[in-house]
Amino acid sequence: MSQTGQAESGRVGEQAAHAFMLGNDALVDDQGTPISSDSDIVFDCPHCGHQLVIDVRGAGLTVACTECGQLVQVPIPEGMEVADLDETPEQLFAQILQLRRSLARAEERIAELERVVASQMERRSVMEKARLATLHRCVEMGNLLQTILRSQGDVVSVVQRVQSLLAEEQK
Repeated sequence: MSQTGQAESGRVGEQAAHAFMLGNDALVDDQGTPISSDSDIVFDCPHCGHQLVIDVRGAGLTVACTECGQLVQVPIPEGMEVADLDETPEQLFAQILQLRRSLARAEERIAELERVVASQMERRSVMEKARLATLHRCVEMGNLLQTILRSQGDVVSVVQRVQSLLAEEQK
């Protein structure tokens, strides 16, 4: 087959695969590209036997087991080569743009959260000062109450003495 024939055949194959993927609208990846539900690789961790599931695009990668934390190489399914997962330059460029947009949004969110944290720290400082002022007032009020109780005790004792003097006078 000529190179032109191979290229056309490859495009037809890509279009057919793309049409097949578009026909399955149940699942969509993070870029909005429809994916088939059988695009997961299911395998067991060789260290702990825990069943792991990863998207087919993870074939050949080394990942940490979610159960034991050991590094595990994701198997490559039969009849598939890692080169099958390579994306076109246009797809990679689109991913880069998406990542840049996500990074810009994340940086905006970080700045917003930093402002919130600064505001909360300022509020915490004000609240702590108010708490200390309230604590000092409570201590002062406690001291005044003790003074009142002592005075009340003195008054009771004076009243009792006056009663006893009156009782003696009446005899």
